[in-house]
Amino acid sequence: MDINAIPRTAVRYGIAASRLPLTAAEVVLGHRDEPTWGPTVAFDRVQAQVKEALGGALHDDVLVEEGRLIAAKLAKQDQASTLDALAAERRDEAADELEAARARAAAQRKAAATAAERKKQAAAKQAASAERSAAESARKQQALVEQATASAAEAVERQGRTARLAAIDAEQAALDTQKAAAAKARKAKAAERRIAASKAARTS
Repeated sequence: MDINAIPRTAVRYGIAASRLPLTAAEVVLGHRDEPTWGPTVAFDRVQAQVKEALGGALHDDVLVEEGRLIAAKLAKQDQASTLDALAAERRDEAADELEAARARAAAQRKAAATAAERKKQAAAKQAASAERSAAESARKQQALVEQATASAAEAVERQGRTARLAAIDAEQAALDTQKAAAAKARKAKAAERRIAASKAARTS
């Protein structure tokens, strides 16, 4: 018969009895199947320490092993909680980095759209300026053409007037010459008549 069976059972019953209020709280508060709940973890730590201590005092290796197993389970839970916290932290960091990357991408898209709009406006202004310059150049060329045409027409008109005046002068000169020739002819005939009359007078 195991001489430690009775003390071991007493220790187990004592621990189980002391846990009854915690069990009731777990049920009422909804933490029945939550081994990582703070009060549950605290009780299990005490339970592990009590079993290891009483097992050592009673030279009960079974109680000592139970205490060590509980302690090992709690250590694994702590490690798992630490890993979960680290994973949650990394997830939060990744989410923050993703959000920052999205914000940077949105800012870059906005900057690119703004730059494109500015280039578009600059191109439109440049095209409008070029169109105005071309229109102004065409207007000046048209004015020069009109001025040249007017000057040529005026020159032609002046030449026409000069030609008409020259024709009139030539016609007047021809009339004057004709009148002078007619006058000379009349004078010559008159002279001939006088000479003939003089001869006739001498003969008679």
